[in-house]
Amino acid sequence: MTAAGPAGIVVVEDVHWADSSSLGLLAYLVRRLADWPLLLVLSWQPEQAGRLRVLRTALGEAEHQSMGRTVEPGPLGPEAIGTLLGLDGMPRIDVSRLLAETRGLPMLVHEYVEALRAAEEPEAGAAEADTGEPGAWWPPASVRDLLRTRLQAVSEAARQMLTAAAVLGSDNDADLLRAASGRGEDEIVEAIDEALARSLLTEIPPPTRQQAPSYGFPYEALRRTAYESATLARRRLLHGRAADALTRRHERDPATTRAAVVTELVEGTEPGRLARAQADRAVVAYRRGAAGQAADLGRAALASARAAADPGATAQALNVLGMLAARSGDTAAAEGYLRDSLAEARPLEPGAAVAALNNLARLLAETGRGPEALTAAAEALELGRELGDQHRMAALHTNMADLLHADGQRDAAMTHLKEAARRFAAVDVGDAPRPEIWALVEW
Repeated sequence: MTAAGPAGIVVVEDVHWADSSSLGLLAYLVRRLADWPLLLVLSWQPEQAGRLRVLRTALGEAEHQSMGRTVEPGPLGPEAIGTLLGLDGMPRIDVSRLLAETRGLPMLVHEYVEALRAAEEPEAGAAEADTGEPGAWWPPASVRDLLRTRLQAVSEAARQMLTAAAVLGSDNDADLLRAASGRGEDEIVEAIDEALARSLLTEIPPPTRQQAPSYGFPYEALRRTAYESATLARRRLLHGRAADALTRRHERDPATTRAAVVTELVEGTEPGRLARAQADRAVVAYRRGAAGQAADLGRAALASARAAADPGATAQALNVLGMLAARSGDTAAAEGYLRDSLAEARPLEPGAAVAALNNLARLLAETGRGPEALTAAAEALELGRELGDQHRMAALHTNMADLLHADGQRDAAMTHLKEAARRFAAVDVGDAPRPEIWALVEW
């Protein structure tokens, strides 16, 4: 190619992966740009820039001679997105909605727009933007796959913390994330550090020096993917914990505590999800001593779950009704509910089965059926190990210790009691002890 030849464009992406010979060739091309009608576009990751010294030296020389410039792409703002969507053939999408989902990250904006264009249903997309209801494509499959890959690359503790953050829904401090995730204080700090380093969370400085910083997802698509990547059993578990934590905060400081956990469930939504929300609310009412309200919510949850043919929601609703019947003294009804809950839960993830087995073991012990109670408690402990939940495991060890002590197996009971104390202590961290953590025996 000569100066008299046709103009051309060469685009090389991710040059940080190039070998030294290729980087040397690119540096040569940069230094010859003045002689050729050529536009050379290069991209690289900033954290990998250290291995591009030769090439960046050449780029610096070109920039000094006004033959090039370095651009650091940033998020697209409302005006830029509006201009993009105003082009011919673009789908109709509400700009504010797209910004909330993507925070203006160019790659995500591109994937969302292309997903709607590929669907060839721009009017459906427009209606969706008007109502605010997400469609099946939101986030698009390509975005979900990418974000799932990022979430799967983190440690187990960080993944559980991110799922708890997704359930809580908005910006939360480290103490609330710890309470909802069931992890210890040190684990949560390390998990937050890891998530921040991987740009999976953002840190929001506190409004005053006396308050703690809060943490949230950088864009809604990531929060939604983290939420949907969790099993139904874990979501239910986390919703219950989050509700408990927020209830305790509200009792201590009602003026500054938000009133409810974000559950993404409202009247008129899919019955299975509504059933799980009602069951979560029934547990909260049960723990606050509002037996009547808990019973109403539990019966409504069971009706919704059965209408939806949702075994997970059915198991949860039956478990709540079993707890309520046991507290009222109707042991026969309680056992029926709990055994039915266990039958629904066994084919599912272990969380619901653990809850039913634990409550059934307590009921059997109270009705004088110690050997059966020990069998149920042992199975609950075995399944509980798959959950990775310090708080629930502590409660299971406590209940097993009580059963063994009643059976005369005092040495074995002490072993479980020590394990329970160790796990409770890992959860109950901070300046002031929280007795309510140690009181957990059923859920």
